[in-house]
Amino acid sequence: MHADHSGTTPLERGSHGTRSWEGVDLGRFRQTCFAICARAARLFVLVLLAISVIVAMVDLVNEWRTERVLSDAARAAADAAISAPLNAKNCGGTPCSVESAAAAAKRYLVTAGFGQASCINPASPSFSGVLVWAFSCDATAPAAESTHSCQTNESAVCIKIDLTSVVIKRNGTLVPYAQAVVQYPHNWLMSSILRSLPRKLTPQLPGSVAGSARVRNST
Repeated sequence: MHADHSGTTPLERGSHGTRSWEGVDLGRFRQTCFAICARAARLFVLVLLAISVIVAMVDLVNEWRTERVLSDAARAAADAAISAPLNAKNCGGTPCSVESAAAAAKRYLVTAGFGQASCINPASPSFSGVLVWAFSCDATAPAAESTHSCQTNESAVCIKIDLTSVVIKRNGTLVPYAQAVVQYPHNWLMSSILRSLPRKLTPQLPGSVAGSARVRNST
């Protein structure tokens, strides 16, 4: 029996001495594998992009619906804020019309299914300035940790009544308006996808959505 010093096995050489494995060209086999993997990777990216687009569209629709409810709640608050003069009578340190405005917005939100608004106390504003009141709370946090500002980067319920808004007509007349802003925490479906990205590439989504309304103050 003669020794085989060629460095290849009979399976590698194949029947005609070519470098193969059971008759398969290894070089062509590798190229085919690489092509299949590349196509699978491109398909995965396309599917991920399609899912991202669908999720983004759903998020936009949900945000629009939420903002519409919040704007309607703000309209109810603004209407209540001008229902009586500020000096008509006092409700425990807060003008009754302002307290009624916060109560109207809270009632609208709770009725619409925005249950976290139940933490708002219309008789106790979290901020009181010159003709500006804010009623804010975080239903998921202890009272000591509740936020006291209406900023959409915070995940908190907030109702802001502002009676300092003024519109100047062409003849120079000042027309006072009552403006209300209603903010509510919002969950984004896109956040689950963004969490898979590196932190440096992840955009910061707002923690809340807000709606506003302005009504002429004739009181």
